[in-house]
Amino acid sequence: MEAVLEAVKRDRFGKNEAGRLRREGHLPSVLYGGGAGASGKPEATPIAVEPKALM
Repeated sequence: MEAVLEAVKRDRFGKNEAGRLRREGHLPSVLYGGGAGASGKPEATPIAVEPKALM
């Protein structure tokens, strides 16, 4: 099964930014993977998703 999820990369972080995104109708999220970072763990990319895209 294949699925496509449209998301926007976030530049700002924290509680205030997450709250602002939620008020605007977006879901703050984190996408893991895409290669290992400096620590050897998968890279984490902060994104924002439309909640309807997950249903």
